[in-house]
Amino acid sequence: MEFPISAIGIVSVLCCFVLPIVVAIVWIFVAPTPDNILNRLFWKSLEQEADNEKKFRNALIQRGITAPANIVSLRSLAHYRKLSGGPYRVQVEFDVEVMPGGQPSFRSVFQHWLPISGRNEAGEAIRRLEAEPRIWVTFDPSDPSQIIFDHSDSEHEQVLVIREKVKKRNHFIDMEKESIQVRETGEETLAIVLEVEELGVEDEKEKREGKAVRIKFKVTPQTGADFESETFAMVAHESLPKFRTGTQVYVKLDPRKPEVSALMRLASQ
Repeated sequence: MEFPISAIGIVSVLCCFVLPIVVAIVWIFVAPTPDNILNRLFWKSLEQEADNEKKFRNALIQRGITAPANIVSLRSLAHYRKLSGGPYRVQVEFDVEVMPGGQPSFRSVFQHWLPISGRNEAGEAIRRLEAEPRIWVTFDPSDPSQIIFDHSDSEHEQVLVIREKVKKRNHFIDMEKESIQVRETGEETLAIVLEVEELGVEDEKEKREGKAVRIKFKVTPQTGADFESETFAMVAHESLPKFRTGTQVYVKLDPRKPEVSALMRLASQ
């Protein structure tokens, strides 16, 4: 027996079998997640934009001047974004009076992506900033229009501590590279340890293995007068007690830059 196919039957078949497949396909292509096919390019673009902003920010902090600023006005631009693994951010426009020390104050307007706990929390985040006595900005001294929100006033002391540690670590790394170069090309001579300073700039892995130190020496060359030199190096925990003040050691020196040396070994070895 043949059953007539009614319009209702066709619609039922479509609803039961075809429609879910269509919905699934549409969801794969247009759903607002980082994993779908069409939006992947959109998210990649956002991530590239955020990466460029981070590079610009880091470069400006390195060359710029950080100064306090009073907020004249602050408003949300109602633009939101959320990268994978990160917080929601809302784009906020700052109008500020910047007060760099020893220089005339100036007015500036700029945008910043402010972290928020959710899309509905932009107003609260803005009110918290407005309640601060001031904020801190960083600007390019040669072009003050290049300016960023740096940190809030309540974070200022913590930020100073962190940046001072980063500055010391970067200096240690640069000087350690010079000492390594001297180790490869320098001339060996006798020296006496004058001072050992633990710098406290190690990362977590380095802390387990040793300490970052600056060691100052009095160098006794084969010809000429004694002089002072220093080396920056990671020294293993078990080796550090051997290099006490007054200990004789052998170091290597670059005659063109004798103030930088490389520790080689104990003279007693």
